[in-house]
Amino acid sequence: MRFLVILMLLIAVFSCSDEGSEVATDKVEDYYPIDIHTFRLYDVNQITFDLAGSDTSHFQLKEEFIDSIESSSGIKSYLLQRSIREDSTQQWEIDSIWMARYQSAGLVVVENNIAFQKLAFPLLEGTQWNGNAYNNLTNQTYYYQDLDLSEQNEFVTNESIKV
Repeated sequence: MRFLVILMLLIAVFSCSDEGSEVATDKVEDYYPIDIHTFRLYDVNQITFDLAGSDTSHFQLKEEFIDSIESSSGIKSYLLQRSIREDSTQQWEIDSIWMARYQSAGLVVVENNIAFQKLAFPLLEGTQWNGNAYNNLTNQTYYYQDLDLSEQNEFVTNESIKV
């Protein structure tokens, strides 16, 4: 009996591993986290095309969740303040205020008073949905592609890009 207990302890100790296993997630919150007073900075290169040709501009965009509000039906929306500037020597100027909310079907972002469903369930390669489901625009098919693609830039290496 004593031998059996020792054998079971040895098996338990040697079967454990320090290597973590990747846990699949199906929560939109993991793909698009929303925390009040957190922000994202982007360096934007914008090319605008018209009949006269094209125009290229560069600016910085800051998106910051500044507050939340709750509707009478209990749905919590987050205010997303979008600010722009030419470069880091300039002050931020508020460009617009958007809203974002998690819903049972995914993530809805209201841009300039037009709601778009940006993410949907299930979070699987090939999942398709109508991004214009919450507005009156024509149907626009959104879909997931290359969910497990790795990406590296000068700031961070992502082993798996979620979206």
